[in-house]
Amino acid sequence: MPRRVSIRILRGGSMNRHDVASGFFLLAIAMFALMKAVELGVGTFLAPGPGFVFFWSGAVLGVLSIILALGGMIGRKKPTKLVESFKGLKWHQSLAATVALFLYAAFLDYLGFLLATFLILLLLVGLGRPKPWVAVGWSLLTVLVTYLVFHKGLQIQFPAGLLPF
Repeated sequence: MPRRVSIRILRGGSMNRHDVASGFFLLAIAMFALMKAVELGVGTFLAPGPGFVFFWSGAVLGVLSIILALGGMIGRKKPTKLVESFKGLKWHQSLAATVALFLYAAFLDYLGFLLATFLILLLLVGLGRPKPWVAVGWSLLTVLVTYLVFHKGLQIQFPAGLLPF
């Protein structure tokens, strides 16, 4: 079996070149993150250093990128053209999400964590077109759980903004 796979890879038979290229590109980013994390100092689980999160993020990204590249090399599906990858993509939703993230960053201090996060979650959940009460409910629940865990539980300060608490 490995011989068949290697022949298919060499001939470019059913290899998905986009997945392979993406996998190797992400692997390069993961390796860069790992090198920089080691320079910063990783530490241990009990005493994490400044590079701890970068190290484990790079490690996870590296594993996932290898899986993506290997899947593209030995996958059974027919290779696709790059144009076909974007068919059916709802560009207005992608653009709205991108603009919303920039606006969130710009107005977070002014509006405060609770209000700004609720509004962006309402928009992002709403892009999936659920029933209005579902979008409001999920947004409210997410903001409240995040606030309770991080602000009340872990004592992390959030921007207060317009709301007094």
